[in-house]
Amino acid sequence: MRMFLDRQTLLPKRVESLDAQGAVALHSDLGRYDSVKQQGKNPAAFPKLARLIDIAQADPKPENAGQVKIAINQYTDGFDQPFDRVFDLKRLTQSFRPDRIEGEEP
Repeated sequence: MRMFLDRQTLLPKRVESLDAQGAVALHSDLGRYDSVKQQGKNPAAFPKLARLIDIAQADPKPENAGQVKIAINQYTDGFDQPFDRVFDLKRLTQSFRPDRIEGEEP
């Protein structure tokens, strides 16, 4: 992996995933950072979150290339429900209806 940081803020601007030969396989551009409010923390110590994330597969064949844009408009520092429900693959699959799921199911 390779990461590029903004010179003034030192926040990540771009992240690249490299293949075995060192070529860029995937890259992600990050932007529109915002502070994540956390109870009990000083506002100056709030972590930063990229609210706009572009992920692209670097492939010379256009038919193999893919892109994803993630835009976060709201965030929270806590959940009112257990994490096992938040990351339940069956529930997520029913909600998002993906075309393809890779990997093995436990």
